[in-house]
Amino acid sequence: QQGQLKAAMLEARNIIQLKPDDAQGYVLLASIYNDLGVSAAVYKLLEPKLDSLPEVSTELAQAYLNGQKYRSALNVIAEHPATNSEDKRRQAKIASLSSVYLGENDEAGEYIGTLKSIEGSGADVAVVEATSALAQGKSEDALEKLNAALLTNPENLELLQLLGSINVYNRNLDVAEQHLTKALGLLPKTDIITSQRLAVLTLLTETLIQLGRTSEAYTYQKVIAEANPESNAA
Repeated sequence: QQGQLKAAMLEARNIIQLKPDDAQGYVLLASIYNDLGVSAAVYKLLEPKLDSLPEVSTELAQAYLNGQKYRSALNVIAEHPATNSEDKRRQAKIASLSSVYLGENDEAGEYIGTLKSIEGSGADVAVVEATSALAQGKSEDALEKLNAALLTNPENLELLQLLGSINVYNRNLDVAEQHLTKALGLLPKTDIITSQRLAVLTLLTETLIQLGRTSEAYTYQKVIAEANPESNAA
């Protein structure tokens, strides 16, 4: 929570060493790997443990989604459904997005229906429905859904990042910069750059360059260049 990911990974490995038959350490370590965007490390960590520790299924499914292995994500969720409410919400979202990316619209609709039935999933529903709209070339519909969700979830990082991305694509650069700058300010500072921070920094850099603010863009480019090698090594 303090952003000390190196220390957190060390402690998670200690948990695994002390309690190799408990899912807690594996889930914690895999969640950090997912934040860093190193999906292959999650596969290696969790695939051998999935049958004996089904509680790791959500983090493994998240890694498959991040790694564009959408069918694998759906299979893991189908074979090892979550039992607690938070993981049920995450699995419904992962399954919805995986189906959207596979072009399986009927299945996506069913998963979105499940997601809508889970309390507190409004922002997630907006992200999935906007992603589906984008896949069909309906960027205005996507913006409408995201902007509506942002009114009740003004500090949701995923909404801000997606809005920034769409507005960059639509050349609404001033609007994109507002969303991305806000997202960057909300992101926690960590000793290893996370994949989400890297994505926001990259989008913001592109936006500033297109706005002609190259000196500001260079500052962020330097951060990316300095941080990325350590992320890959981790």
